[in-house]
Amino acid sequence: MPATAPDSIPGDILDNLDPEYRVPPNVLAVTFEPGLTRERKTEILVSVGGEAIIGGAPFPLLDGIYLVRVSTGDDMQVLLRARDALDAQEEVVSAGLFTQLSSSPVTQETLRVPAAAPDTIPGDILDNLDPEYGVPPDVLAVTFKSGLTRERKAEILASVGGEAIIGGLLLRVSDGIYIVRVDTGDDMQVLLQARDDLNALEEVVAAGLLTQISPSGR
Repeated sequence: MPATAPDSIPGDILDNLDPEYRVPPNVLAVTFEPGLTRERKTEILVSVGGEAIIGGAPFPLLDGIYLVRVSTGDDMQVLLRARDALDAQEEVVSAGLFTQLSSSPVTQETLRVPAAAPDTIPGDILDNLDPEYGVPPDVLAVTFKSGLTRERKAEILASVGGEAIIGGLLLRVSDGIYIVRVDTGDDMQVLLQARDDLNALEEVVAAGLLTQISPSGR
């Protein structure tokens, strides 16, 4: 168990999908409360049948997202029970399925922001990376101060070209981390300016790039 999540996603992670849920039937994406020891993380994962850390992704404010292979016999009900058991533990920030999303852009006028961040990560989020920075050139990870209305969140994101909420990560200490697609024309300087503009606002806890993840086998 590494102290922080690996910076890799298996290239074949979507090769085995449950026909109903359309997710890998033996993989969970897990984040822990900051400061938890490697030994305690291992103990928690083993308690639900965790077999191995197969990848992960750095994420702002946390030790990262661990991709965990779980012994389920490809039974989704076993995986769902493992997810729920992890989510019930105070030391776990979030445990979710590895979801592949396909989001349609929306206009700034119709930008929909849920009250809490979605518990999903787009499966295709790494398909378009800036060659210099090695990150998606149109995606930001944004955390707001607790208590902010959905309308205000939408207003803030629209002000920097936010187009759609394409995923996120639940947190116990806030409404979560929103993964936001930004209208940048794939121009990193536009994305960096949007990040800086968000970080200058008191209502935003943090806005950052989606740190580079290098899938194995590519």
